[in-house]
Order: sequence, then structure tokens, then C-alpha cells
Amino acid sequence: MARSAEVNKSQAIRDYKSKHKRSKPRDIATALQAEGYDVNAQYVSVVLSNARKNKGKKKTAAGTEAAVATTGKKRGRPSASASSATVSLGNGIGIPELKLAKQLMHSAGGAKQARKALDAIAELMH
Repeated sequence: MARSAEVNKSQAIRDYKSKHKRSKPRDIATALQAEGYDVNAQYVSVVLSNARKNKGKKKTAAGTEAAVATTGKKRGRPSASASSATVSLGNGIGIPELKLAKQLMHSAGGAKQARKALDAIAELMH
């Protein structure tokens, strides 16, 4: 069976897991390989782990994750996003800014390309 070009591997894994709640990563990998996806059990585990970790979060307009408002008080340690907001390198750059910089480098294709893009923007700003 040919796979749909619109669905990426991660989404296919999440979709399969939602339909087959008790499936193990190995079973999911085998089923998706039969559909033409290039996945293994370890990759399936990582995708499902990230899906559980990001449950209850949504992407904001800036592309960063924000916690969805919940009712009631949570117990335990503060979330990673709450504690990272207070961490700073002393120059106004904290964990959220570093995460955005990492996303820029990834989307630009590397540090050199990201630097070129930032230099071009700086030139346009003058």
C-alpha cells in the first residue's frame, strides 16, 4: 500500500497509536513499514515519548511552545518552560531565545547560513 504524501512519519505514528491504543513500538514500526514508511521501533518510541511530553501544549505564533491554561493547581516541580524563563546568561539571552536561535539555524541549514541571514536583516534595518 502506498503511503500518503501529506502525512509525515511522526504523524503517521501518532495516528496509528490513536487507533491501536495497546500497540507496542515494534508493532507500530512493523505496520508502518508495510505501508511504506521508513521507521524503526526506536524512532517510534521517541515520537510517542515526545507526543506524551508535549501533550497539553500548543504552538504559539512565534513557533515556541506555550502551556495551555489549565484549571486547578498542579503539584510538584515547575515545568521546564516555567523554570527556563528565569534562566539568563546575563546579556538578556535566556533559554527561550537560545531555542529560537537553534530553530533558526536548523531552518537556515546551519550556523553559517543563519549568520548570513541575520547579517542581511541587520543591513536592511540600517
